[in-house]
Amino acid sequence: MNIVNIYATPMTAASIAAARVAAGAGGSLEDSVAFKVFLYCPIPLLDMVAGAATLAVQSIFTNDPQADLRDVPGAVDRDWRGSEATAKYVAAVREQGRHLIALEVASLERHLTLVDGAPKATAYLAGLAGEAIRKACVEHAALSALE
Repeated sequence: MNIVNIYATPMTAASIAAARVAAGAGGSLEDSVAFKVFLYCPIPLLDMVAGAATLAVQSIFTNDPQADLRDVPGAVDRDWRGSEATAKYVAAVREQGRHLIALEVASLERHLTLVDGAPKATAYLAGLAGEAIRKACVEHAALSALE
């Protein structure tokens, strides 16, 4: 999961709990590469060292599957009125009586960033277009004066 559709209805507490259980089920040591290295290394003591080293490297490069599903206390009380969509989504979460999860907070913040940046980009592009039109008019006037 990377993003939440903030235009849809929010996930229920039950669906979040089910996602947490599903994310936690795949994180057992027996399913890890480190455990397989430990099992298949034929040299005593080296198998434990190789397994521990593999587990350390694996924990650095893999994300915690439940990190996106953790509650973010106080996030529901922040000001999300920068966009109508974010305000409606947070109001629906408040009605459910639950906290926003990290995945929802990231999606809401990303949406607000896009909404805040759109008028700036529009103004910049309008300025570029206006400058190009002004230059074209000046060049046209200069060419007309020569004729």
